[in-house]
Amino acid sequence: MPRDPVSIYETNINDLLDLFLGKGTSMLLGLKRNATQPVAIVNKLSGKALEVENSSVNQGARIQQGTWNDTPNQRWFVTRAKFSNHMPIPASIFREVHRFWSTFIPFSKAAYSVIADHSGLCLDVVSGSTESAEAVQKLPLNGGSSHLWAFVPDRKGFNFIVNLCSGRVLDVMDSSLKNCATVQQHPFDGRESQRWQLLT
Repeated sequence: MPRDPVSIYETNINDLLDLFLGKGTSMLLGLKRNATQPVAIVNKLSGKALEVENSSVNQGARIQQGTWNDTPNQRWFVTRAKFSNHMPIPASIFREVHRFWSTFIPFSKAAYSVIADHSGLCLDVVSGSTESAEAVQKLPLNGGSSHLWAFVPDRKGFNFIVNLCSGRVLDVMDSSLKNCATVQQHPFDGRESQRWQLLT
């Protein structure tokens, strides 16, 4: 099966300016190349894919990591959404990604819904919580900010996936390497379990 990284980042000043001005996120995700193609979202630490438990099509289904086998419950459409009220991306994330950027940079007007290929339901945070260690779930698109995500590149081919309701990042609980480990939102600390690669 194809396992090519989605084009993430071109290191030149024009791309930096585009990202800063809110024009670069679709470029980072490679969505301009093929907006209708689902991707696998693979954790850097474990090498396992973001998936819906038991291929459930029910609301509130648990999100976990599992051995990447390219099944529909491991495929996600990343679609651009418009929004007006959102959290600024925490300064520590930007210091990790672009050390010369200012202390607080409000994120651009590019936000994304992450929609399961097999069910059409989206990656969300339980009850819209802003607390850490809350497992993410999938709910129908409802216009709320808890299902909106930003992708912040680390310039090494991976992204921090930031929830725009809480400002916390998608993480694997306890940095687990095991199948069925819970995926949660957690404060950013730059660990490898918080880094994800989009693969086709």
